[in-house]
Amino acid sequence: MAAKDIYNPNVTKTMKVEEFKQIQQSNTTQTTFYLKETWLTKLKDIIKNRFAEQPENSGFRLDVTDKSKYEGSDLHRFLVQQRFIMENTMLDLTRNSVERYVDCILSFLPISTTVKTESDVENVYYTPE
Repeated sequence: MAAKDIYNPNVTKTMKVEEFKQIQQSNTTQTTFYLKETWLTKLKDIIKNRFAEQPENSGFRLDVTDKSKYEGSDLHRFLVQQRFIMENTMLDLTRNSVERYVDCILSFLPISTTVKTESDVENVYYTPE
């Protein structure tokens, strides 16, 4: 998840606003799909496969139907811990994505602009291109 981006920070050329919106929307849709489908499905499969055949006296049994027994179980504590890990991962993903997006946008803005005459304007950017 650390390598994923909510936005596409790999914009390397100027483009029309509609094209930029389309690229960002596409990346956001792909990330959302990955989070909802792939990431959650993988986590569910891992948990089901690891805990499916636990002994009767184990606190990680998946077939418990009594809510009070479930809430006191090791499985409940484990799933609460996993939820906190997922929330923290989403927070990191969001922070990193926004930071990379801002850096991308800033790369298109000049550091300084010098207006010598109406037709002679000089912009200085972070990178030569």
